[in-house]
Amino acid sequence: MTTRTIASIGIVAGFVLAASVATQLVFGQAETPDVEGTSEQEAYEVPMTPWGEPDFQGVWGGRNQTVTPFERPVELGDRAYLTDEEMAALDQASKEAQAKRDRLFQEGTGADLGLRNQTFEERAEKDAVITGFEYNTFWVDTGFAARVFRQTSLVMAPKNGRIPYEPLLQERMAFSRHVVSSNPPADFVNRSWRDRDFGERCITDGLPGTLWNGTGPTMIIQGPGYVSLLMEQFRDRRIIPTDGREHENISGWFGNGRGHWEGDTLVVDTNNFLDKTAHWPEDRFSTEWRTPTATQHMVERFTRVAADTIDYEMTLTDPSRFTEPITVKFPFRQHPQEQEFYEYACHEGNYGMIHLLSQARNVERAKRGQPPLGH
Repeated sequence: MTTRTIASIGIVAGFVLAASVATQLVFGQAETPDVEGTSEQEAYEVPMTPWGEPDFQGVWGGRNQTVTPFERPVELGDRAYLTDEEMAALDQASKEAQAKRDRLFQEGTGADLGLRNQTFEERAEKDAVITGFEYNTFWVDTGFAARVFRQTSLVMAPKNGRIPYEPLLQERMAFSRHVVSSNPPADFVNRSWRDRDFGERCITDGLPGTLWNGTGPTMIIQGPGYVSLLMEQFRDRRIIPTDGREHENISGWFGNGRGHWEGDTLVVDTNNFLDKTAHWPEDRFSTEWRTPTATQHMVERFTRVAADTIDYEMTLTDPSRFTEPITVKFPFRQHPQEQEFYEYACHEGNYGMIHLLSQARNVERAKRGQPPLGH
């Protein structure tokens, strides 16, 4: 349900808030080289499966393990990496925010985050009230503390770390966020479940949304000629052939993915996404970067660089949304509780959809002077 998506956004925003406070104090120091890597990673020998392919099997955490913002704060320009001093400051801010989150959780108190559309400076100004707790926080418990990565943003291309939306799309998004989120159009009616997006209907968030909206871990399973990614949320499954077969002209929720190995790196090339954009967005006037479109092409690279780390890179090309491709990088961290996770069971007890639709019917009845349903 979207409560989990909302919680995911809120958790990340809370971490970014703590990070933003620290960055206001330390950014502007000496530039670090645009190269990452440690001697430990460079010396790491990737384990192999019995059939001779790099072994990535296990349970891995996802997007919610880092305080690094998705897009780079505008004031940082083209600066791609943090200094050691900045990383230390951010790590301390993150730990303090987590401690406050834990305390608020125990006290059963908290505040509305309201940070999604705020600027970097506006978030920093809220230092006096770190809103580190919110509705359904427990959905996004990663099982371990968030980490600080050297990148100043997860978006590494374009050079400014920002999503290069098409200008007209950007205008529609700005309009729809304002109108739909606070004041839906007068002609919009929740007539049935088909008027709600696929996430609310417990189907899927699609790609790349399932990698970013999802709140739980990912299980990687391998077999000769196949790699399978099982997501906790919605129980999404991506079954990716790695035997060299060509793309098929078949569309799907997760597109038509084909994988191959480049040394120790798994490369997954995906196209043929379903053309159901109008049913996915959080608003109904535009699509954000997470929403799959029929014109989308996604290339992912998975490289195991340590016993507990897979470097993940995604390049997304979509001429209907972006003026140039975007590349996102971040590490997957192996989950400390190496075990199969429980079923998501989104539909069981799904009263939210019932209440949403019955409320719409009651609004209609009130306009006709009729009593609400159930009275």
